[in-house]
Amino acid sequence: GVRTISVTDLPGGRPALPPEFVTGSIRDHGLTSIAHLSGKDGNRNFIEGRLHGLASLDVENILTMTGDAPSDGFEGRAKPVYDLDSVLILQMINALRVGHGDGESTSTMTPFDFCPGAVVNPYKVREADQMMQYYKLELKIASGAQYIITQLGYNLRKLYELKQYMHREGIDSVP
Repeated sequence: GVRTISVTDLPGGRPALPPEFVTGSIRDHGLTSIAHLSGKDGNRNFIEGRLHGLASLDVENILTMTGDAPSDGFEGRAKPVYDLDSVLILQMINALRVGHGDGESTSTMTPFDFCPGAVVNPYKVREADQMMQYYKLELKIASGAQYIITQLGYNLRKLYELKQYMHREGIDSVP
């Protein structure tokens, strides 16, 4: 049966409820949530605040991503922020794990611990685009990603290539 629900963070760049509003209900039903957190809509202070909020809601799993470009919203297209990408969000989570950030610019709180994850898209057509995905995957793992979730797709050859790459680079211990 279903044990984990992955909750998206405004997918496709469209306005919607952020994961914080449903993770409690998921937990109340005895399930585990994975809250997605993207950098497209908020600056680093906003993202840090969301992390503190998710921690206060007892969310354990965070899936970091850079995020889709915003689409049309109230009276036009929203301006993207992208202050932090997925790698920098992972680094922020690691800094907050010890209870503080980088000095005066980051608040000090009781340490909290997430199980942070990241995404990779193994379905790129051009080799250069695929290699960029693999390179960024290595950065995400080096920055603390404890699990990887692929972009939705159904190309077994591309999934096999990803597994082969991870094995060759010695990063296949990350599920």
